Amino acid sequence: MGSTNGNQFCEERGHNQEISGSTITCGEDESAYGNFDWYNQLWTMKSTGSKNQCYQLYATIKCQ
Repeated sequence: MGSTNGNQFCEERGHNQEISGSTITCGEDESAYGNFDWYNQLWTMKSTGSKNQCYQLYATIKCQ
């Protein structure tokens, strides 16, 4: 799955890697999203440029 693979997610939770059976859903592009500013410890809104395209997101991730 290229850049959307879930191995990092699995490894951070103490598993080996992602296995087949994960499901992908379409994440809709909104006009803005919340971004956490670590330096100031607050949430800011960032513009996406309103491309209105589908981004592949995990619905579920299966780890082994």
